[in-house]
Order: sequence, then C-alpha cells, then structure tokens
Amino acid sequence: MARVRTLPRVTDLLAAAAGAALVFAATNLDDIVVLTVLFVAARGTGRPRPRHIVAGQYLGIGALVAAAVVVAAGLLVVPDPWTGLLGLLPIGLGVRALLAREDDDSPRWSPCGAPPPRCSAATPGWSGWSAAPATGWSRRSSSRSVS
Repeated sequence: MARVRTLPRVTDLLAAAAGAALVFAATNLDDIVVLTVLFVAARGTGRPRPRHIVAGQYLGIGALVAAAVVVAAGLLVVPDPWTGLLGLLPIGLGVRALLAREDDDSPRWSPCGAPPPRCSAATPGWSGWSAAPATGWSRRSSSRSVS
C-alpha cells in the first residue's frame, strides 16, 4: 500500500512559527543593545547621525541575507556528507588567530591616555569601549583625538 502524503497540521505550523519568533527575538537582543548605545551616542555627540544608524542597520541585514543566499546556493553544490566538515571552519579560524596574535606586554591605547583599567566613563569625551563602533575609535589606533 502506498503511503499517502499529508499536509502538516495547523498546530505544527503554529509551533514552528512560535519557535522561529522566539529564536529571532533571542538572537536580536544584542542588536537592540548595540542600537541603543548608538542612538544614545548620537543624541549626546551628534555622531553618528540617526539616519546613518538606520541605514547601517538595513545595509547590515541586507548583507547578511545576501551572504545567506550565496551560502545556501553553494551548499546545493557541496555533497551532503561534506557539509558536516563546515563545523571545522570556526575552529580553524580560531587556531589561526591564536597563532597570529601578537605577544607583546605593552599596554593598549586608551582615549584618556592611561591603560584601560584606569580609564572610566567619567573621562571627558569618553563614552566607554562599547561605543567604539559608533565613534570610529579603535583600541589600537591612537590617531584620533579625544574631544
């Protein structure tokens, strides 16, 4: 007797949709925090401008979707048993970064001129390490002034 294919039940679809919504919310909590920091920095200093933050958010999501489409299309070409080997990619990247790191004991640059542990949010012109993407500051770059 041939097996009859049936459509999924409505409860299965609702459960899948609820699970997807929960995963989406959980993975975007950090995004909400970053956007909050960027908008607070924009309100306080005027940089970055809110339109730049929104445009960057849309460009970033668009880039992630485009990359996912390219990777999904590429996985259609790769044989199924080989896809399990993709888990070795992040391990290999971590080992490469570990081997390529600099072994110097010199203190890293900080905007207040002191090593990072003595630098605080009370330092004029300093809003914390988490605002680095918003202001263009880099822990290794000392070419920017703190004003």
